[in-house]
Amino acid sequence: IATNLGFAGVYDFSSREAVSSLMDRFCRNAVDGTVIMCHPGFIDNPLREADSLVEPRRSEYDYLMSDAFRDLLDDALAARG
Repeated sequence: IATNLGFAGVYDFSSREAVSSLMDRFCRNAVDGTVIMCHPGFIDNPLREADSLVEPRRSEYDYLMSDAFRDLLDDALAARG
């Protein structure tokens, strides 16, 4: 049974560390087969009612849709050869 070889994405949601910094660390420390957990999303009233940690979701979404994230992935792939 195939499984992932690494896991990343756990962080303290009360942290003031930028998502870009977290993702940079997660990606640069990842081995092939690593799963990076995140929960991106839009904030609306149903989400606020269901989850108290909504702000990190929007921050993750915004970063994952950014050119900066695409650049991070390109750099990480180039570094692996």
